[in-house]
Amino acid sequence: MTREVRQASASQGRQRLRLIRSVFPHPFLEEFAEYAAEKGTPCHHPTIFALQHVLQSIPPEATLLAWFYQAIAAQCAASMKLIRIGEEGCQKIITICMEDASGVVRRAMQISREEVGWFNPVLDIASSRHERAYVRLFIS
Repeated sequence: MTREVRQASASQGRQRLRLIRSVFPHPFLEEFAEYAAEKGTPCHHPTIFALQHVLQSIPPEATLLAWFYQAIAAQCAASMKLIRIGEEGCQKIITICMEDASGVVRRAMQISREEVGWFNPVLDIASSRHERAYVRLFIS
């Protein structure tokens, strides 16, 4: 991932960690936050999201459904800043995407750890171009 994407993930992770520490106090969260601060380790958003769900004993299927939804909702929120889509258009997209969310999660649960991977050169190239762009449309 590009520096910009990594920094955004770390920022979201720190914010989420701060939030869950205040609403769901847990000794492990305190130790984790202390260790991360001491070592200067970034607390990436997916890691903190997973940590929260494990500590709260949320089933993996529910965790993946929540991640699925928030990923789509975040893209829709960003799209409203870039194109004329509006809230209703975004809700339609979210509704369509969520129609088979449980099926997507069910299939994802069947993928072995060794087969998990990510490769999207178009996204990587676009992200690299955006990171080095002279002018940006928005930063969130």
